[in-house]
Formats: sequence, structure tokens, C-alpha cells
Amino acid sequence: MPSVYTPVTKYEKYKSHRYYEPDNPYFTCNNILVSPFTTGLDRNRMDFKNANIYGDSGGYQIATQGLRVSAMTILHWLENIADIGFTLDVPPHSFGDDFTKDQFLKCMNKSNENAELMWRFKVNDDMQLWGVIQGRTLEECIIWYEDLIKNHEYDGYCISLSIHTKYRNTVD
Repeated sequence: MPSVYTPVTKYEKYKSHRYYEPDNPYFTCNNILVSPFTTGLDRNRMDFKNANIYGDSGGYQIATQGLRVSAMTILHWLENIADIGFTLDVPPHSFGDDFTKDQFLKCMNKSNENAELMWRFKVNDDMQLWGVIQGRTLEECIIWYEDLIKNHEYDGYCISLSIHTKYRNTVD
């Protein structure tokens, strides 16, 4: 389904989820990426008809804004709204681009602990659960991936490659 633009005839303040609502949206699309911080934790599947919903856990916002949101809260939100949900990660680049190996491992361990909880307690068989992988280099992504899949494989994977400026010249 192609995107359709509906012009706005007057200035109004809309919440970000307004773009996707079925009654006179700015545009329609069949694939949407949402997070609990753009939709709100109270939104559900019926709010987004005729679309494939990818649910981002909002790990970066949680880490950088000092929020306290559990993996189970995110899982319940994902199961109510998403076709594909991303596990709750703690991005190491929330420490800045130049995070240490200890910071990387701490983020990986917490992220993969969250992913394990989400996998174990997921009850919506219609929703796929994708594991999130973080790193600055291929080596870091491999370390994260191997730790993530030590107990089982996920339905898919999201890779967030955070390339620090000192690594950018080495990437082809």
C-alpha cells in the first residue's frame, strides 16, 4: 500500500501517534515503528489498523532519561500492540561514544537478561520477538550475539552498530 499524504488545512498540535491514527491521518502506511514513548504504554493493537507494527522497546530513552520501566512492562505493551517486538536493551552508547569494555559488558548482560525474561514470559504467539544486538565493531556485535543466543534463538535480530569516530575510518 503506497503512502498517501493528506494535507493539513490548519495548524494544530498533535501527539506523535496522531500521524498513524485511522481517522484523517497525515499519511497511511503499512509498516510502522513505534515505541512506548511515542504511543504511550496504554495504546493497543486496535489503535493501528491495517499495519504491520514493529515495537521498539525504548531502551535508549529509558537509559538516557533515567526512567524506571521493567522488561515485563515493555513485554506486555509489545504483546498488546506489535507484530514484531524488540527486546529491552541498554545501549552502551548511552554512556557516550567512547564507552569502556566494562560498560559494554554491563549493558550487554542487563540487555540479555531482559531479553531472556521477555522470551520466557512471552504469551502472545502471534508476536515475533527479535533480540537486540549492540556494538561499535563487528567483534563487539559477535560477543553480544553469542551471549544473547546461549539459551535459544530469537525470531529475528536488530543490530545497532554505534560507530565511534575513531572507528569510522576503518569501515569500508
